[in-house]
Amino acid sequence: MQAETALLMRALRLCQLLSEGQFRPWQRLMHKQPWLPSFDLLEGCLELFDLILPIIPDTLALNDGNITVLALQLLETISESIQGPEPKNQQTVLSSNFLAGCNRVLSSVVYSPVDHDSPARIDGTDTRATVSDLKSWLKSDVLKCTLALFEACNNPRIPELVLEFFELPKLVSQMVQAGRILGLADPAEHPNTHGRYDFAEGFGPVLRASSISLMWMKGEGLGGETLGSSSSYSPASWLASSFVMGGKATTRQEMVDALRFSAGFEETVRGELFSLFFVLRHLDEFDSSGRVQLEITALQRHHPVLFEFLAERTFEVELVRQQLVRGALQPQAEKVFFAVSSDALEVTNSSHFQQHAREVLFAVPRKNPVEKARALLGQLKTEMHRLRWIVAVARSSPWRRFAI
Repeated sequence: MQAETALLMRALRLCQLLSEGQFRPWQRLMHKQPWLPSFDLLEGCLELFDLILPIIPDTLALNDGNITVLALQLLETISESIQGPEPKNQQTVLSSNFLAGCNRVLSSVVYSPVDHDSPARIDGTDTRATVSDLKSWLKSDVLKCTLALFEACNNPRIPELVLEFFELPKLVSQMVQAGRILGLADPAEHPNTHGRYDFAEGFGPVLRASSISLMWMKGEGLGGETLGSSSSYSPASWLASSFVMGGKATTRQEMVDALRFSAGFEETVRGELFSLFFVLRHLDEFDSSGRVQLEITALQRHHPVLFEFLAERTFEVELVRQQLVRGALQPQAEKVFFAVSSDALEVTNSSHFQQHAREVLFAVPRKNPVEKARALLGQLKTEMHRLRWIVAVARSSPWRRFAI
């Protein structure tokens, strides 16, 4: 990584950390400073992301992760600057090409076989990540930014804009592909749910660009052992016959082996899968046309195991925040979706734990509302610590049956 890029990465990381915890003073400085000349840092991040996005597929095809890592840092900085939410920064994001770029990532960045074991080249760091790892991180960060736009959302125009830019069948196709990698969907199934979308549609420009780049490199004598010749590495040829296009590759293990993920990839792909589902659920809350519900219903019908896995482990809670609206604090409701692990689900579904929960609930005093709230929150905190202990320790113990 060149010195200028390394300096930029450190500056972006600093902006991200200063915005952590929804720190409004710095979030506002990202948009405008009280001194002259003032510079819109957030707008600069959005423009740079839009600038580098078209070349990400080519660089990944060449096993170069530097541009993708820069995109990841930009997304992290953008996400932290709008969380809270910070209305002015959200408006800056919505007024840019950012949502179109997010849709581009979720439409065309797909997992595909990797024909080597080498990690992607990332300068200036000891991080070892494969191309598939980087793709998963990129999609996860795009989804994180999208979900940040829904925080305390009292403006229906925000989800309407997301619906305008996002192609719902492609979101579902991404979910099915992640499900296949995790063994939640049949590896021999085509990722298409409706028969309306083919991954080649979104990936075609990437294939053409990658093929042209590799042909040019061969002509310049740059192929070498790292890249191989255009005859041994043709994006069009491997994609046409790969499992991405519904080819007959295919047990799950063969598919995972071909993708060359790093160890422990399941957690990252699972997070990506749930984030996709959360986006659909948020959009469904605001969609009066029924398009989102149609996609969810189709997912349930065509991929019941995958849908059941998501539905059983996805929970929601409504929070009330005090938001500054027209100079005055007003309560704003926010729906939050979150995933529960299989271990925690198993524990909480046990009869012993449910009986204990009822005992705790009925033991809370009810005459004084303040005392009731304090007692309930205190008991919930105790139970959360108990649940963490059971999941972390007791499940591996021969005495576990007495813990739950």
